[in-house]
Amino acid sequence: MNVISAFIDVNEFSRPGRTLREVKGVVLHNIGIPGQTALQCRNYFDSLKTQNATDNKPDRSASAHDIIDFNGDVYEVVPVTEKAYHVGSSVLDPASHKVYTDLARARLGDYAKYPERISPNSCLIGIELCHGEKGIFSENTLGSAMLRVAQYCKRFKLDPETQIFTHHDIVGWKKCPQYWVDHPALFEAFKKDVARIMMAI
Repeated sequence: MNVISAFIDVNEFSRPGRTLREVKGVVLHNIGIPGQTALQCRNYFDSLKTQNATDNKPDRSASAHDIIDFNGDVYEVVPVTEKAYHVGSSVLDPASHKVYTDLARARLGDYAKYPERISPNSCLIGIELCHGEKGIFSENTLGSAMLRVAQYCKRFKLDPETQIFTHHDIVGWKKCPQYWVDHPALFEAFKKDVARIMMAI
């Protein structure tokens, strides 16, 4: 697994420079644009520092800690010790009728109690995955994702079964990663693969 340090600049919209309060899990995302590379996604996150200041659109905050490319390269864009903007929301979950899901509130406690200032972003690591049409990931992307998540689980003493999440697990209206929301058994298999890799590293 090739890791590329490509940190974005500290700014209020994508890298606030604040320390994570603790690590209670890892969240997997898809980029949302088929064919977009990790570097393109990284540059978009970095562009928010000036884009929000110059356009007429409402401010948008977005980022992640890592982005994994089609060839398996891992781009580090926000240090894992810092907060990134990847699971914040103010929209009601259609199932719980609260902003965050029942699962999020059960596993993250106060971090998932809206509208308090603490948010899941303050305790979760975010990883974006590049993908093709229909949200399908390459084998190289998946392989690096498994290893990267296994490393984080080992480093932060996380349980792969209960502390690896999809974006959808936390923000119920968000169909992300699309392919795993549509095929939840594949996400369960991913977590089992992470647990297996943890035993070998």
